[in-house]
Order: sequence, then structure tokens, then C-alpha cells
Amino acid sequence: MKYGILTDIHGNLEALQVVLNFLEEKGAEVIVVPGDVVGYGANPGECLELLVKRNVLLVRGNHEEALLSGNISHLRAGARAAITWTRQQLNQDWMDFLSKWPGWLVEKDFFVCHGSPDNLLSGYVYSISAARKAFACLNYYVCFHGHTHYPCGYRQKKDGNFVEMIPADFNGKMNLRLDPDWRYLINAGSVGQPRDGLPLACAGIYDDVAMTFTLERLNYPVDQAREKILACGLPASLGNRLLRGV
Repeated sequence: MKYGILTDIHGNLEALQVVLNFLEEKGAEVIVVPGDVVGYGANPGECLELLVKRNVLLVRGNHEEALLSGNISHLRAGARAAITWTRQQLNQDWMDFLSKWPGWLVEKDFFVCHGSPDNLLSGYVYSISAARKAFACLNYYVCFHGHTHYPCGYRQKKDGNFVEMIPADFNGKMNLRLDPDWRYLINAGSVGQPRDGLPLACAGIYDDVAMTFTLERLNYPVDQAREKILACGLPASLGNRLLRGV
């Protein structure tokens, strides 16, 4: 089966539409979203509507958690403003829907969370040492996650503690053949706010028959997404960063 892996959409409808069309063309049968559908962008409700219409597995991210709990003191100013604004856009039915999302899920041989297996909502895997801690809490062959907005993978030998990084290429893409002798942490980057210097939406596909993971980068009307953010009165920095992929 082919799974679409989409994380950190962040209310970016323009990016999400392009990515969903791409996944449909590639034959993805199930879409897996490791959190943060909302936050930052101008179309949280529309993004939720698009996902509901498809066969989607949803996991709660730290932005959904902040929206539900109202605890935003730990967030940066732009994120706080976006969460406050997003709460005004979503009715109680949407809030009830978000509240049902699990903090993690298991589908066949893979584990899904937003942050990392050792810190489900807020864990950042930026280094070998962080990956080693995450692997210590992972009991599955593959973990798909997000949160950093930076596409990257790590793998660990099943019979030892050796961990190595699997970087994206210079175009921000990944093309992995998964080896059964290793376990994998795979960060699918971000659909709606990539931070690797490339203003291109991330679209992941996991094929559990061929045992491959590919990450494609897609052009989308980024100027339109930016203009919507500005028109909503959200901080200009949230729109401007889309142009730079930071």
C-alpha cells in the first residue's frame, strides 16, 4: 500500500491542494498526517475540510494541543498570535473534532507521532544524540514524524546502538530504500512552512510493499498564501518566511 505522509500543513491551503493532487496522481491510498494541520496559515478550516474528505489518519501536533488547551505562553509571539486567531475561526464542532486526535498511532509496521517517540508532541530530532534517545523509545520498524519542518532521516542498526543521519539531497528531496536490518526515523518536513531554505511544499510517500520512502518538493502559489496571511492581520513575518523557506 502507498501512504501519503504529510506533516506541518499549518493552514496553508495552497500548498495542501497541490500536495493532495500530487498524491492522488501517484496512487497514495491512505494519507497520514503527523500533526500541526493548523497554526500560522490563513485557512485552518479549509485545510481540515479537505483532509476530512479523504482517507486520513490524523495525529495531534503541538499547535492542535495549544489550540485545545489554551496554553500558549511557551510559544513564540507569531505562533501565539496565530493560535489566538485560529481559535476565532474554528467553531466548536471543529474543536471537538481536533480533541479526538490521538497523540500517536500505529499503522501496520510503522509508528506516527508529531515530535519524537520520546516526546510525542514537542520532541525535536536535530542530531544523532536526539535520534538515539528517540530510538530507545521506538518499538517499530519506522517512525514518521514532523515538528522541525526540516526533512531528514535517521537509521539505527537493529542489533546495536549505531545511529546515522540520512539527509535530504540538495533539492530537499529524499529517496530511500528501507533495509530490514535497520530501524528508521523519518521526518517528512513540512507541507505549509518548510524551513530548509526551500519554499517548496513537502509530499512524502511510503510504499510498504516496495519498502521505499520518497519525498518530493512541489511548487505552489506561495505569493497567494502569503497575501492571505497579511490580509488576515496575522504577523507579516509568518507570510514573509514562506518566500524564503525558513
